[in-house]
Amino acid sequence: MNHKISASNLAHMLCRDGKKVNGAPFTVRSKATGKDYTFKVSQTPFKDMSFMHVKTERRYLDFHYTGYYRKGKLVRRDKATGQLKEVKTPAGDAAAWLLRMVEAGQFGKLDASVDIFHNGCCLRCGKTLTDSESIEIGFGPVCRNK
Repeated sequence: MNHKISASNLAHMLCRDGKKVNGAPFTVRSKATGKDYTFKVSQTPFKDMSFMHVKTERRYLDFHYTGYYRKGKLVRRDKATGQLKEVKTPAGDAAAWLLRMVEAGQFGKLDASVDIFHNGCCLRCGKTLTDSESIEIGFGPVCRNK
């Protein structure tokens, strides 16, 4: 079972020339560190601009708004001041880097640096799989131990 996708396929999914993209979940795993993040990236057109909104999975299928991609950074409006602030979290940094590489068309560098997975379902119980190890194996952590 192969749920890996290429960086160019991810770019095709994310970059739809100003059209609305709802954002299916996908998981990115660093080949250097083994760390993975599951994101939902949606695109919303507004006037003559398009905004890429990023949600990050915190717990199983529990996605929280992280920020939106702007000029190579992930930013978010500060609730207290109303000012835009760069999101400086490991997941925010990973999402910003990923989107910069896609924007620059650096698909070879992306494919060399990370594995990208579309999310599958557990072969035993049918639940959605969101971590890279479970996606590769085809079983979630609970079903793997049965």
